[in-house]
Amino acid sequence: MFYGIFVERKFDGKGYVNSYGITYENNLIRDISDSLEDICELTQRLNDYEVEPMHIFCVIDDFLCERYTVLSKPIELR
Repeated sequence: MFYGIFVERKFDGKGYVNSYGITYENNLIRDISDSLEDICELTQRLNDYEVEPMHIFCVIDDFLCERYTVLSKPIELR
């Protein structure tokens, strides 16, 4: 399995921005990140670990949670 990167130009109301996604076997997963660096790292991870398509969304979800989840303090459950 080989995963590649694609870019779409979108108008966000103020101007055009890039939105990056992943392509594989004639499939596209759009709007994963607006960071080329992040999408390159994710694609490299998918290719290095030879992730099967049935698991791709789990890997993407884990990557995005790891990348964008920042907690200033632990959450206390009551």
